[in-house]
Amino acid sequence: MSRTSLVAMAVLTLVVACAPPGMTAVTYEGVTVVAPASWGRNQLHCGVPVKDTIVVNPGPVQELCLLYPPPRVNYVWLSSCTDCRSDSALARQAVRVSGRDARRGENRLPDGRTAVVLVVPDRKVVVVAVSLNPSVARGIIDSASIS
Repeated sequence: MSRTSLVAMAVLTLVVACAPPGMTAVTYEGVTVVAPASWGRNQLHCGVPVKDTIVVNPGPVQELCLLYPPPRVNYVWLSSCTDCRSDSALARQAVRVSGRDARRGENRLPDGRTAVVLVVPDRKVVVVAVSLNPSVARGIIDSASIS
């Protein structure tokens, strides 16, 4: 095993070890958030979350297969943003995450859920947490760190 692989494994182990009981740490492009461990992974149908889930860069959405209305489930979605300035207009508040510039925003959805968005431009990552319980969505975004 290479030295790089060992270091990567050590970092992953450290991140997992730092998640509180009942929670799991998820990292995409160096941006880590903590979410409920009971949530599945990539529980999508036609690109739409259908169960409480953690979604990590799922790829293109099948436009002709979208579910409407979307199920009222909780999820966190970590993905790339091609133009981080326009990809998330909701994230207007300047914040610092692990010493780096980021933007954060929050909105109540028509179905009563709360969406909280974090955009990390220098990593080209957007994180969206949606929950029926606003404190869950806020807690996921507030847990963000950048390595």
